[in-house]
Amino acid sequence: MYVCMLYCCETQLLVTIQDLLFHRDKHVFVDMAILDFSKAFDVVPHRRLLVKLSLYGINGPIIRWIEAFLTDRVQRVVVEGFRSPEGKVLSGVPQGTVLGPLLFLLHTNDLQSVITSQIRLFADDCLIYRPIRSSADCEAGPAKGFGFSGAME
Repeated sequence: MYVCMLYCCETQLLVTIQDLLFHRDKHVFVDMAILDFSKAFDVVPHRRLLVKLSLYGINGPIIRWIEAFLTDRVQRVVVEGFRSPEGKVLSGVPQGTVLGPLLFLLHTNDLQSVITSQIRLFADDCLIYRPIRSSADCEAGPAKGFGFSGAME
């Protein structure tokens, strides 16, 4: 799996560099937004994720198992032997598990369908960019400029 992830990230990086050099050679400016999803693992809405999984065809005992994996979890902090009270975990996918990153990827899988700009996904990072072809491109706000649908604003 590590080799695949490394290869996928390297490929994304090479394609991105090729795109940027192409635009540079044409003297075209490029707007770019770099998003860090590292904390996003903690805020994935469980219900929305489960609905998406069922749309992908994951149903029956598997979806119930995933629901049990996500819900009814608690967490606490221990510092120098002192324990905080337990707190119920209301959202997010567990990090440090094999299933957590896969669930996060399934949650963000449709990102490309709501953004009209170029998008490159690197594990927990996202790169969105678009060439500036006219003055109207410069005047568009960030959400409109990168082609976010109304659902994302």
